[in-house]
Amino acid sequence: MTTVAELIAYLQTLPPETTVDVLAEETAGYSSYSHWIDLELPDEYGCGKSMEFYDCVSLGKPFLRMGRG
Repeated sequence: MTTVAELIAYLQTLPPETTVDVLAEETAGYSSYSHWIDLELPDEYGCGKSMEFYDCVSLGKPFLRMGRG
């Protein structure tokens, strides 16, 4: 498991112009495939097309999901 602090520390080692892509899963009927899409940061409500932040007490702790499925 990676924490936000560890992720931030790692990202700070990369060149600032580095782009970030995440996997998106597409399904149709019985088939599915994955492809890379641009990472889009969440809006002010924590929702985005390729990243979402959840701060749900019932799940035990906050978590961030990247990708689309």
